[in-house]
Amino acid sequence: MIDSGLDREVFTYVVKPPYRYNRVTDMVCMAKRETVPNNQLFVVLVVKEGETFEISNWMWLLSDPDDNLLPKGYTKRYETRIW
Repeated sequence: MIDSGLDREVFTYVVKPPYRYNRVTDMVCMAKRETVPNNQLFVVLVVKEGETFEISNWMWLLSDPDDNLLPKGYTKRYETRIW
């Protein structure tokens, strides 16, 4: 996103859910609930387009060793913390 010039219009939402669901091959169930490892966070990238917001990507990232509620290297990756 930095190369596209839209880096100021991208918002990153970071959450630490207790569970995640993985796809499984089973005739009865399509997903299996698993406990999220303590060092992982779920991150969603949202781009502002005019008056609307669109999810552009989501991913699991490792948490920072100094603050496990923020992604590893957050001080270099993100510009402003909104809340």
